[in-house]
Amino acid sequence: MGIRFWLGKSGSGKSYSLYRHLIREAEDNPAMNYLIIVPEQFTLQTQKDVLRLSPKHGILNIDILSFKRLAFRIFEEVGFKNARGVLIDDMGKNLILRRLAGELSDELVFLGSNIKKPGYINEVKSAISEFMQYGIGNRELEKLIKRAEKRPLLSSKLKELQLLYNSFNNYIKEKYVTSEELLDKVSDCIPESFKIKTSVISFDSFTGFTPVQYRVIKTLMATCPEMNFSILTDNNGIDRNEIIEEHELFYLSKKTLKTLEKISEGVNAERHPDFVIDRTVPVRYITANEEDRYRELESREISAFDPLTDRVINPKLIHLEQNIFRTPEKIYNGIESDDIRLISALNRTDEITRVAGAIAGLVRENNWSYHDIAVITGDIDSYMHICSRIFTLYDIPFFIDRNIPVLLNPFTEYLRAAVRVVSDNYSYPDIMRYLRSALTDISRDESDRLENYILAFGIRGRKQWNEHFIKRGRLFSREELEKLDESRERITETFNIFEADLGEGKGRYPVSRISLALYKLIVRNNTEEKLLRLSEEREREGDAIRAKEFSVIYEKVMELLDQLTGLLGDEEVSLKEYADLLDAGFSEIRIGVVPKSHDYVQIGDITRSRLKRIKALFVVGVNDGIIPKTSGKGGLISDVDREFLTGNEDGIDMAPTLRMRAYTQRLYLYMMLAKPEEKLFLSFSRINENGESLKPSYLIKKMRDMFQKLCFDYEGQDLESRIVNAKTAYRALAFDIQDFLAGFGKNSGQEKKKREIEYLTLFNIYKLNNTDDTGLRSLDELLNIAFTRDIYQRKTAINRAITSVIYSDLPTCSISSLEKYAACAYSHFLEYGLRLREREEFSIEARELGSAFHDALRYYGELLAERGLEWTGVSEQQRYRLADDAVERALANGKYGAIYADSRSSYLKERIKRFTRRNVDVLTGQLERGAFKPDRFEFSFNAGNDYEALNFSLTEDFRLSLKGIIDRIDTFEDEEGIYVKVIDYKSGNKSFDLQRVYDGLDLQLPVYLNAATEHAEKEHPGSKPVIPAGILYYHIDDPLVETEERLNDEELKKILFGEFRMKGLVNEDERVYRLFDRELGNGDHLRSDIVPVRLKTNLEPYADSGTVTTQEFKTITDYAGFKITEMGREILDGNISIDPHGDDKFNPCRYCSYKNICAYKGGTGSKGEAAAGRGEIIRKMEEAMGRDKE
Repeated sequence: MGIRFWLGKSGSGKSYSLYRHLIREAEDNPAMNYLIIVPEQFTLQTQKDVLRLSPKHGILNIDILSFKRLAFRIFEEVGFKNARGVLIDDMGKNLILRRLAGELSDELVFLGSNIKKPGYINEVKSAISEFMQYGIGNRELEKLIKRAEKRPLLSSKLKELQLLYNSFNNYIKEKYVTSEELLDKVSDCIPESFKIKTSVISFDSFTGFTPVQYRVIKTLMATCPEMNFSILTDNNGIDRNEIIEEHELFYLSKKTLKTLEKISEGVNAERHPDFVIDRTVPVRYITANEEDRYRELESREISAFDPLTDRVINPKLIHLEQNIFRTPEKIYNGIESDDIRLISALNRTDEITRVAGAIAGLVRENNWSYHDIAVITGDIDSYMHICSRIFTLYDIPFFIDRNIPVLLNPFTEYLRAAVRVVSDNYSYPDIMRYLRSALTDISRDESDRLENYILAFGIRGRKQWNEHFIKRGRLFSREELEKLDESRERITETFNIFEADLGEGKGRYPVSRISLALYKLIVRNNTEEKLLRLSEEREREGDAIRAKEFSVIYEKVMELLDQLTGLLGDEEVSLKEYADLLDAGFSEIRIGVVPKSHDYVQIGDITRSRLKRIKALFVVGVNDGIIPKTSGKGGLISDVDREFLTGNEDGIDMAPTLRMRAYTQRLYLYMMLAKPEEKLFLSFSRINENGESLKPSYLIKKMRDMFQKLCFDYEGQDLESRIVNAKTAYRALAFDIQDFLAGFGKNSGQEKKKREIEYLTLFNIYKLNNTDDTGLRSLDELLNIAFTRDIYQRKTAINRAITSVIYSDLPTCSISSLEKYAACAYSHFLEYGLRLREREEFSIEARELGSAFHDALRYYGELLAERGLEWTGVSEQQRYRLADDAVERALANGKYGAIYADSRSSYLKERIKRFTRRNVDVLTGQLERGAFKPDRFEFSFNAGNDYEALNFSLTEDFRLSLKGIIDRIDTFEDEEGIYVKVIDYKSGNKSFDLQRVYDGLDLQLPVYLNAATEHAEKEHPGSKPVIPAGILYYHIDDPLVETEERLNDEELKKILFGEFRMKGLVNEDERVYRLFDRELGNGDHLRSDIVPVRLKTNLEPYADSGTVTTQEFKTITDYAGFKITEMGREILDGNISIDPHGDDKFNPCRYCSYKNICAYKGGTGSKGEAAAGRGEIIRKMEEAMGRDKE
């Protein structure tokens, strides 16, 4: 028995020297076996390396294995001695633990409350796997629990983990064996293995071992004739008395070396002389000829070269390898070169685009192969899909060294949703997950329409889904409803058959029966064929990752169903519990992808991937939080708890803490940075996908401190570098066309003019060579889009012929639509021209509540009229009874069905009644205090009305007619005339602003006053003049009163009454404003509780009162008609400019449904200059109408 250590720095040639030695030995000793043990993910690459180095390119008695494969080889030879049952993987462990956790839920106080959270069972499984890997059994757990007595939370957690651990071991006893136990069990079989007794075993590419692996190594060391270990270190060995510190770069290597030395002493293994490669300059930097490098390695074990000798290439990379993460880090003072570059990109997409351009340039200019280049990152999950998309665009072949999770794969989503639909009574989220899986027979268009329907009418639950869809509403035609019902029947038939396959079970079924019913569902749906089609589609699109995922997912899911049946077959579970088991199983499924060719750019992870003989390395995502990675989970046992538990000399080890993992990541990072032979690129992003700022990693500062002349490359690539094919040429054209159009002919300076010439040259070349088979838009279409997007800089209009088609109903429109136009012509165009609508949802919101209040007040007035009663002529008791009846009548309308469907229905109903009572009280009080009486409620005017105030001539052959409803018209008649006031109920706290009338944003009340005045004149022809009394908003509310003093009912009622003061304008004639409030001006009552009038002691209104003269009323109402005519003509002329208008209180973009369409980023403002006061605004109105010259 003997051992030898092969020592050297990263890239020094340890593995090469070891492999060459083993190949020679294997040729000289054909009867011996030579086993090379490497990490699982390195086996394929190591086989390729050994085959390449072998003179005959064959390895008859050399085998490359991982620990797991070694165990299987031994079991094949000696049998499963002391190894019970069937091997289960992480997926099987998850399933068993999920079941045991459910059975022990009463005893799992801490873990049980979290066990159903997504991913939590994985954390439990990881903790138990850690116990197995580090040899922590029941006795060790008892020690840890005793140690944690003074930490109740940690102690409880450990006790519950111990309970689950013991239950797990009892469950699998004599039936199953885990992968962690596999190594423990193989140790018992190694002494009986003839293969091991006749093998030289070598370990390569490990940075350390777990306690279980050390036990296997110890048994191998005592059994086999010779062992080799390649160890990454930077000196000739380790002094036995040397104290190694955790922060040292090679701490892990030195710790491993010490442990192996101790094991070898324990089994009396002979220590052969170490093979030490301690070169000043790694051989790969000495010469570019590979054969010469081999001869250098063969010629001597220790070499020293001057880094500046003519034979040395890339001195910067040599300096980096010798100094990075060392103390002290020396500053580079050698020859300047572009061996190392730093790239500062805007975001990750920009970062990978620049990397792809650089790769294309390196291959083109240096005649390299793609496999000479690699890309690594500390966050492969974030970068893999971006790399896939951009590299495909650049025609760069690539391989992503990553096992793909399948939890969100369409097939897994389809199965999870199907089970949840039945278990959760056809809930909306589960139904839509099922339909969106892309594996049902319901098309995307059908599912979109179904979603609109079920949201609009609140379709929920099995009962409603199994009934015919009969509600149409205003959005669905009869034909659409029939198609929707057909889709409903196909969906419910699928689930009815699935439930029939489950059979009787009273909510609980054997796992095997559910699995069989699910399998039948899969077969009926032709799922395997659909997945194969999806795989072929992704293959054609160049998405190798997704293509591979779709091609193997069916087999993986079938394995899971088999495991569920095999492990838990007769156990009865609910469908919800079965769904949890599926989630636990799916979370462990990973799909490995094998490279399709030899020539590819490898995209990998810093800690997982292995690189060999690369000329250029791109390290992407060099941002804080990725290098070093800080987002790793601590697991159920925190880092603080780990340090506390392992802080004794009792030999209990646990997984590394976050601090230790950071040191380990640093070692892996050193290994990666030392890999490239010629070029090293470090890149980082400045912002993330959400526009949030990102910081560069500490590594960037280290690099700049070490190489002080190293600068950031902030600038993007020039146009020529960004173009490698037709797709990238088109992309360059599309990205730059806006900037080109904005600056063409305006730029000065040679550089900008040169860019214009380059762009035009590219444009013309592409246009001459553009064919229909490129799959891209034509350049003409691209130009049209670009000029269309130029709408922010200039007004935009559509043709009169087009407006006559899209505004076919313009002859009749509402005032609110015109106010919408005044706020934003483009928003008006989208809503009323293209008729884009927000999806209707079956819910009760503020808007619906406000409508319900409106209806309740209208019905209250109708109930009074039906009974021949006056507003002021009913008692409080009768008033409340009628108000409640009005609410019931209003809610009986079908449009408020959501109130009755919602669990809050009784509360909402009572709230509406309370509001209605309160507001009926106030409205009655206001009428009692004044002289006006209600004349009309809900006075409507529609198409074809004959009111001049509501019809406007836009052109000789085009008239615009307004439609709408006036909530209430009150009148008063005396010998002087007929006084008219208009009241509009508002559930929001809307105020009246004359500036908004001037801007066209608030025309409703002036137009209503015009219509009400004309109506009164028609009702009383030729008798008395009709005098405008007021236009007012009444706020429907149930206000709260804040007071420091205790108030009686009368005082409270008086304060509340004032809270309902209406907003708007009233006639400043004293006789008129006193018609609203008789008490106004009596004694000290100088401010009205009803209308916005405040009097001075001489009974003149203050300037801030909402009063105007009769003539000013006429100016305001006439201007409203003028403004409507003006806007109507603009609409007819096709104005759709994106030019929103508002004020400090009103931003039309804030709640606009279309802001994601126009993407407007500018400001909003009044159409005219802000006026000094009411009189100034009225003067401007007269000026606009041309009356100021009269």
